Amino acid sequence: MTDMVDDKPTPQAQLAQQEPPSSSSSKDLDEKALRKLHKKQVKAERAAARRGDDSAIEAAQKTCDLCQGSKNVLIRCQIDDTQQWKMVCPKCWKDVSGGKIDGDEKHEFYRYGGIWKNHKAGVSGKKPKHKSSTTNSTTEDSAIPTATLDQ
Repeated sequence: MTDMVDDKPTPQAQLAQQEPPSSSSSKDLDEKALRKLHKKQVKAERAAARRGDDSAIEAAQKTCDLCQGSKNVLIRCQIDDTQQWKMVCPKCWKDVSGGKIDGDEKHEFYRYGGIWKNHKAGVSGKKPKHKSSTTNSTTEDSAIPTATLDQ
C-alpha cells in the first residue's frame, strides 16, 4: 500500500487486498478496518487543505450574486428596495455602489455590510504599497474597500 494522497485506493479495494480473518467476527473487523481507512482519508484531505492545494482553495470560493462568478473576495451589501443582503464581487460592487462605501445619490438603496475573504487563498485586505514619494492618503482612498484592490 502507498501512503500517497493522489494514488490512494478506496477503502473497499484496500480491504480486498488484505487476507480475510479466520474468526467468526470478520464482519466486526471489516467495519473497523473501513472506519480506520476512512479516518486516514479524512486526515489526508485536511492535510491537503492546510498545504493550500488548489482544490481546497477553489472549494472555499463563493459566488457573486450578480455575475455568478467564483471569487475569493466578496462584499456584503444591500443594493435594492428588498433590503436583502447580497454578496457581490469587487467588479460588480463598483456598479451597485458608485465606487464608494456609503454609496452616492444615484444608489439610494445601497448599504455596505462588510467584506468576506477566502483565507485559504491567502487573500489580504491590505492596500498595496506604492513606491511614490508622497505617503499621504486622501479621504477618497480610504473610502474604497481594501478588498477591491486585491483582485
